[in-house]
Amino acid sequence: MSNKGDMFLGFLLGAGIGVGLGLMLAPQSGEQTRLKLREKAEELADQAREKGADVIDKAKLSTEEIAEKVRENTLDVVRSLREKMSAGEECVEEALADMEQNLAAPEENKS
Repeated sequence: MSNKGDMFLGFLLGAGIGVGLGLMLAPQSGEQTRLKLREKAEELADQAREKGADVIDKAKLSTEEIAEKVRENTLDVVRSLREKMSAGEECVEEALADMEQNLAAPEENKS
């Protein structure tokens, strides 16, 4: 949000200052000027609330996407570990079988 958000905030601030100065310098009664200032301030506040809600929605969506990627990657790691454990079990079973065979018939292996 840094660059776009800062630009939008600067735009809102500049617009508010411009509207305020324009209304204060306009040839109107004080009551009319205050009314217009209040209306513009409310309008700018509504725009800021909408922009804030948009930023929050985007952040939530981004967080959900990150959580899904983490979940997928974790599942991939679990699957890979299962495959490697299975391959490791086969190697251990072969080594144990060789050891059993060697221990069962020591005379046969000497020749």
